[in-house]
Amino acid sequence: FFSFSIQMGINKRPKVRDYWRRDDANNNQWFHTMFPRDRFLMLYHSMMHVSTVNSQNKDKIALFIAQAVSQFQKYYYPFQKVAVDEVGVQFKGRSKYIQYNPMKPNKWHLKSYALADSMNGYVWNLIPYFGKDTIYPSQESKLVSENIVKSLVLNLGEGHHIYGGRFYTSVNLVSSMYDDGKIGR
Repeated sequence: FFSFSIQMGINKRPKVRDYWRRDDANNNQWFHTMFPRDRFLMLYHSMMHVSTVNSQNKDKIALFIAQAVSQFQKYYYPFQKVAVDEVGVQFKGRSKYIQYNPMKPNKWHLKSYALADSMNGYVWNLIPYFGKDTIYPSQESKLVSENIVKSLVLNLGEGHHIYGGRFYTSVNLVSSMYDDGKIGR
């Protein structure tokens, strides 16, 4: 499989299925004899991708991030002080959700919202930003900032001090989180 993948990098074709085409002028029998197409595609889609075979753009990114976040939360629990903020996740792939900000160290990035441990910067929860297609697990409010904070702290236990900028703070959010038992006096 790996030698086949290396050969694909040397002998580039527009699509993965093109390596098995017999009517092509650049037909190479090595690909036919080395690996059956269906077997290779099954391995390729299960080993090299987190998402389903036909997923596009947002679905590929969201599924990968969801799996990464589940691992973040499985192996670490944050200290008392946590922060909610915007982060730019460097991304070199093609996506319509890439943003450009010349003031950031990673000029081309995927915008995301993160809940991080203030002691060490460990990202414990992450919500990728997809414009109007963004999915917030907690959509109780009409205000996006409230949905962001509530979604990020959804699995967080009690006793944490949550810090955030002006964008992530409102009277409605504080009273709602107090009613939910997420914050105390």
